[in-house]
Amino acid sequence: MDKISLTRNEYVNSCEQLLTIGCILAGFAFSGLIALPGIDVKAFQNIALDMGGNLEASFSWSYYFLFFSTLCFLGTIVIILVYKANGYFIPIKKLKRIHLVSNLIFSIAIATLLMAVVVLGIPTIAGLWGAIFIGLGVSSCFLWENLVPWQKKIRLRQMEEEGSISQDEKG
Repeated sequence: MDKISLTRNEYVNSCEQLLTIGCILAGFAFSGLIALPGIDVKAFQNIALDMGGNLEASFSWSYYFLFFSTLCFLGTIVIILVYKANGYFIPIKKLKRIHLVSNLIFSIAIATLLMAVVVLGIPTIAGLWGAIFIGLGVSSCFLWENLVPWQKKIRLRQMEEEGSISQDEKG
């Protein structure tokens, strides 16, 4: 296989993995969105009061984050499915852009899903700011590991080193 075919296969495989994970996490986000109104308000009110938080604000922020996360996961899924329907029969440059956009939207979806959980777990202003910083951190790490070209080269080199070490141990 030539270099373009290998690159195309890498992008397609990455999009397929993103599609699978996106479908699973979209289900979690949507089920959280449906289940949020069913939380026992009295029990949660006690937790919010013990922490000095605001019950209504916590529910509101958590709901907004879950809703936005669900939309982002569904956006990622739709973007990939549109091009999967025709077998990714598109130029490599466009496939690369689709991969980039899908990863960006997916990272936002992961960040907002995490933010919804943190805001619900820590129903204070500090929890909201903590959720925002944690979400940005996780999103940045995801993008760094998946989209920065030299990170991929470093990982490939590390895997080759691990493979040679395991062969030395066997031999």
